[in-house]
Amino acid sequence: MMNRHPHNRAHIPLRVFVLAGLILALLVISLQVVNAQAGVITGIVYRDYDNNGARGATEPGVGGATITGYDDAGTPIGTTTSSSDPATLGQYTLPVVASGALVRVEFTPPTPYRTAIFGGNSPTSVQFVPVGGVADFGVQAPGDVCNNPRLATSCFIPGDNSTSTTRAVVSWDYYANGRTGTYPETTIATANEVGTVYGLAFQSSTQTLFEASYVRRGTGQGPTNSTGTIYRMSPTGGASVFMELNGLAGIDTGANPHPNGMAAPWIQDPGGFVAPGKIGLGDMDISSDETTLYVMNLNQRE
Repeated sequence: MMNRHPHNRAHIPLRVFVLAGLILALLVISLQVVNAQAGVITGIVYRDYDNNGARGATEPGVGGATITGYDDAGTPIGTTTSSSDPATLGQYTLPVVASGALVRVEFTPPTPYRTAIFGGNSPTSVQFVPVGGVADFGVQAPGDVCNNPRLATSCFIPGDNSTSTTRAVVSWDYYANGRTGTYPETTIATANEVGTVYGLAFQSSTQTLFEASYVRRGTGQGPTNSTGTIYRMSPTGGASVFMELNGLAGIDTGANPHPNGMAAPWIQDPGGFVAPGKIGLGDMDISSDETTLYVMNLNQRE
């Protein structure tokens, strides 16, 4: 006889399906946790002086670089900085927990450094590294390396220097052999632009040459008529006043000892006999990070 009561068939409660779904979700989460790897990525950030992509035996580490790890989704999973401790200079340890096979590691050099050339010990600033792997990174400062650099020096022009267009600062190629016709020098500042200068400093990041006033017998101080002027020359040529030091709080570079005007006895210049090395500015240098100028105040001996 046929069963005419279909409601007597067995029913699977809804709560069974819900329970099975929860178990499956837990299994998926468990698998994800199992696949995640916890560990570290290590390495060193170093100064690649010769910019050849390989760390030499005397090339030091660099502290203060930021190292950040990212997962497959681009989410940061760890960050650290390279050590500034002299004993571990440039070394770093980056703790990460990654679900993928590789971690994207990004390096940010500290100021004023920039990424060095690509090479065996110095891949790019973005690297893909397995957990437990090693990633080194080379950096260089703007003045570390230069191909065929230009040299510059000052020329001392007799007279007032307020109107003279004679060359006062010139430059030439490093590989020039001294033959003027083959390797002519380039005039980068004239006497009426800078007067008499001696100390020079070059900021390679901006291609700016700084020039400091100098006191010498028979040659005038130029447009400012001052013993304490620092000039700057742009890459396109032409000098301008960068800073006037004489008269600033606590700074005295000395009074101009020269006669005034073109008709003055410049060939005699009696005040110029005793002034050189005693007043005005002397040599000048720029810091390795190219943010600070150092110049000697001959009058105050500092």
